[in-house]
Parts: sequence; structure tokens; C-alpha cells
Amino acid sequence: MTLRPVIDYGSELLVTASDSALSKLDIVQNKTLRSITGATTSTPVAAMQLQTEIFGTSERRQYSALSLG
Repeated sequence: MTLRPVIDYGSELLVTASDSALSKLDIVQNKTLRSITGATTSTPVAAMQLQTEIFGTSERRQYSALSLG
């Protein structure tokens, strides 16, 4: 099982989610990116996203909303 479908499932419902709930998704994704890349906690998230070609969760939600619209 991969993480992306789990995070994306029901993402259209996250439009009304609180910032703290959305932050939890970011934390899960960032921990996963660190595991994939072997990066330390001092590695910027943007660098890991570029290396893995994985969008941030907010960018992914925006992309999904535009493609569904």
C-alpha cells in the first residue's frame, strides 16, 4: 500500500478542515519523505519534495480541486 492514495482519499472534504488537522497530514507526509530519502530533521521539506518529485499536501489538494472542477 502506498501513502499517496491514503492521504488523497476524500481530499475534497478537507476544504473545510482546520489548519491543525491539515498540519497533521503534512507531518505524516514529511516523516515519510524523511524515511524515503534518509534525510535528517534539519533537511528542508522543500528539498525532499524536489528530490522525490512529490508535491506538498496543500499543493496536492489544490491540484485535485482544479482537476475535479
